[in-house]
Amino acid sequence: MQIPADLSEAASKGWARTSARQFAERAAAVLAEREIEAAVAEYQERLGRALADPAEVLVWYPGKDLLAALTGWLAAKGVPNAGEFRARMRDWIRANPDATVAALIEWRRLRDTLNR
Repeated sequence: MQIPADLSEAASKGWARTSARQFAERAAAVLAEREIEAAVAEYQERLGRALADPAEVLVWYPGKDLLAALTGWLAAKGVPNAGEFRARMRDWIRANPDATVAALIEWRRLRDTLNR
């Protein structure tokens, strides 16, 4: 959004109205019922693929979404809830820092950057 060159009261009011209308039109298009339904359907399809393929999980789902989606799977593995999973993961990482940075290239790069 760019501020207009003409900053007179009339021009500023016109600019504000036009900017607000354009924003509302863009927001309404994204929030239309058909768009929401399409987004939900796409998300469900991706989640189904992700649960079958760990690589898909890592591409599409940040941690909080992933843990919420895996509630049933975690329970089947004997992990009662996402909090317990996070605690186990935290404890494993603390006990195995070298294995962690070997497996997570981003963490290795962060460690290397911080150690410079």
